[in-house]
Amino acid sequence: TRAFVVFVLSELGDLAPSRAVAVYDRRDELGIDGLAFLALALHNASPGESPRIAGLLAEIGAAADVSASGAHWTDPARDLGSLGGDRRSTAVAILALARLDPDHPNLAPAVRWLMSAREAARWETTYDTAWSVLALAEHMRATGELAADFAYHVELGGAEVVKGRVEAANVAERVAADIPAGDLD
Repeated sequence: TRAFVVFVLSELGDLAPSRAVAVYDRRDELGIDGLAFLALALHNASPGESPRIAGLLAEIGAAADVSASGAHWTDPARDLGSLGGDRRSTAVAILALARLDPDHPNLAPAVRWLMSAREAARWETTYDTAWSVLALAEHMRATGELAADFAYHVELGGAEVVKGRVEAANVAERVAADIPAGDLD
């Protein structure tokens, strides 16, 4: 919780770097999300803390559980008071890595895992959803996905159904095509 407080204060531009360093000195008490919040806070409040930030990011990266389905971070404490859990820990780790080390090898696998951790096209709680959306938006910003520039076309049975161009100005627009059910055999 101390790491979250310094993160929020740093996002507001109201954090004395010494407060973040004090939390850093007790980092062995933090879980993955705490380490990620602390790395973000140090970056916001004192970009000159790069050796500490790099150390935190290395620790976060090393703690990932990597498998064929992606990478994620477990939250062994499952602190119900802070609404912690694997999804939230993974989302906060993605947020930190996307902002501070967008080329990290665990970032894309973690995004894949987080997307697959949904149940019925949603995350388990609204809290998980909020952190996941923040993390994915940061990932999209960091990877340039929001600055799209490509053409597309969709075919069904060899016939073009829809085509268009995606650019930064329309990247969030929905494209739909109505296909009669009889055409789907």
